[in-house]
Amino acid sequence: MKLCYKGIIGLFASLSLLLNACGSEDLTDYLTREYEDYTGEFKSLGGVKVNEKITHLFETDDGEILYSYSDRYDLDDEAYFGKRVDAYGSVSTYEELDKAIFEVKRITEASELEEESEEVTEIEHKDAELGFSLTYPNNWTLKGSVGSVIFEAPAGESTETPDYVYIAELDAALEKTGEDSQEDRATEVRDYVSANYSDLAGLSSELSYIGTDRLFGVRYKTEDGDTLYFISRGTELLELSYYHETESDDDRLNNGNTFSTMVSSFRFTTTPSDSEAEPSATEEESEEKEPEGTSSSTSADQITFSKYLELESKSFEFKMSYPSTWFYDGSSGTGYNFNDDPIAEDSSESVIVMVYNQSTQEGASRTDSTFSVTVEEAGRFYTFKGPAEYESVMQTMADSIVSTKVEE
Repeated sequence: MKLCYKGIIGLFASLSLLLNACGSEDLTDYLTREYEDYTGEFKSLGGVKVNEKITHLFETDDGEILYSYSDRYDLDDEAYFGKRVDAYGSVSTYEELDKAIFEVKRITEASELEEESEEVTEIEHKDAELGFSLTYPNNWTLKGSVGSVIFEAPAGESTETPDYVYIAELDAALEKTGEDSQEDRATEVRDYVSANYSDLAGLSSELSYIGTDRLFGVRYKTEDGDTLYFISRGTELLELSYYHETESDDDRLNNGNTFSTMVSSFRFTTTPSDSEAEPSATEEESEEKEPEGTSSSTSADQITFSKYLELESKSFEFKMSYPSTWFYDGSSGTGYNFNDDPIAEDSSESVIVMVYNQSTQEGASRTDSTFSVTVEEAGRFYTFKGPAEYESVMQTMADSIVSTKVEE
């Protein structure tokens, strides 16, 4: 008993010396600093005081313990504290500390641990009847019928009708082809849609260029989360659409991202003799000034991503997707910067910029070198701007925006 008592006294004495040394003095310059991604849990410091900035411990899945704090997140929030999360930030080591300090700059929900997880792979589907090909995940179900095909999303635990992608050849007989102006072609498609899709008749639309071959089409997006493309092929018209059937915002985000990936891989395998490769703007068309949202497509090769992460803004009450290998910063208060490298503090460095309510009209605008798109969600307008080669990425990000505002 005496040995145990003396051992306890010695432990408290050592701990007291450590706490007094750490808590009473400012830290020296760091020895090393790296940016790291970790998966783990935020935990309480208990009665330990390390430094005035340090508020929590972070234990990684591998068992490593880090001192942690964040100027961007309340680590005591029930969404983060004691929950398994993915966290990104700077990790610094100091001579006087036994553990590194983790300054948290980004927190996202960690994927669930599974003993056995079925790998999701891409399958190429070639449809001889409809004359197209695309890739889709192997956990989606392909259902075909005469003149159409459906790709059904995984149902999961929900008993609701799952989301699905629908592709069909329509009974339109277009008169405008690649030899006509883009606006004339779009007008003809819009007239057909207005006459045959009553729920789309009052919605705005925009020109869009689909897939690896940049096929000409017109795009609609509904408040319920549906996205519909009407793609011309000579005198023929095809519908390529995502229908959001469930009430889950997570389904809308995840399945919408999958649809965007499917769209980026879409191409025609048969081409009518009177059809031309898209886009095929003539010199006269290139010189014409078209209305906002209908300007001609850039010829830049498109950069695409197969995986996206979720960003949720609690202050602005929305969530959206962004490329999984990218970084973001929202410290400006007017929107978010997205970059393929870490964004330094007080820096405006970015590949894509998203701003709130800069525009009050939905639509897209293109030049040879830049692209911008504005979408409206729950009364707020979001505008994405960036290089032309990221048009597909920006369209995916814009399509993914979902309001998280709780209706009173």
